[in-house]
Amino acid sequence: MKKMVIYLFLTAIVILMVTIIYRIEKNDLEKLLMISTYYTYADRENENIYIDFYISNRNHLLTSKSSYEQFYLHNSDQSKTLTLNLNKIIYHQKEVYLNETYYKYSFVFDSPLLTNDFLIEDAYLNLFLVNQTSYDFYIGSISFKDVSYYDSKLLDLKSLSGKKKKDSYLSRLDQIEIEFYQLEDIIKTISIGTEFDVNYQLNENQISIDIPYDDKLLYACPIFIEFEGGEKQLLDYFVYVKEFDSLAKSGQLIYHYALS
Repeated sequence: MKKMVIYLFLTAIVILMVTIIYRIEKNDLEKLLMISTYYTYADRENENIYIDFYISNRNHLLTSKSSYEQFYLHNSDQSKTLTLNLNKIIYHQKEVYLNETYYKYSFVFDSPLLTNDFLIEDAYLNLFLVNQTSYDFYIGSISFKDVSYYDSKLLDLKSLSGKKKKDSYLSRLDQIEIEFYQLEDIIKTISIGTEFDVNYQLNENQISIDIPYDDKLLYACPIFIEFEGGEKQLLDYFVYVKEFDSLAKSGQLIYHYALS
């Protein structure tokens, strides 16, 4: 009986030690999360390109601009690639996901100035560090639209607003409302990115844009308008949906990466 008690005691000690070690290792493992997002930008001088990431350690070298040597975007088979120049890294907020704390940052890049439209539908961001470490993170989709000829002012803008689909948790636009003072030509098309024309309704001094659903976040965008007379107008990049718990609401759109 005594031997049995000792055996049970030692077994309990071993189980407890394994549990403690597992928890320590789990907590020490540094992680980075990406949420699949549709990023869309006007490709022009002085335009900032934002790509978000969430990291478990605010002091990790990935939060410091000086850690990086090179960035480039690519699709899954590397048939499309695009080098980006990092301008800065900005901190946004703290979020809790699966009982763990993460810190939201954005890489802020200079616009690539391609002089042509460019779209990567299955986009990855490759990071190469000065210590020769590299990472490859899935980001969703990214669009750059050439706006060299978007200089019209035929729509006299009053205000912009947007909303998510009713009862939806995702940070994804469902509709954009454009209010204007005056419209001087008939609209031919409206788009929010390369190969992303949208349906819209015109009612007096308001345009309602419908955004089709996709399994990607979409919280900000520019608006590209083409008129029947051939002129084009850009409505600047605008953040329509700003939330402080995107991780908790994004579920299967989150991609998990372990960091070295």
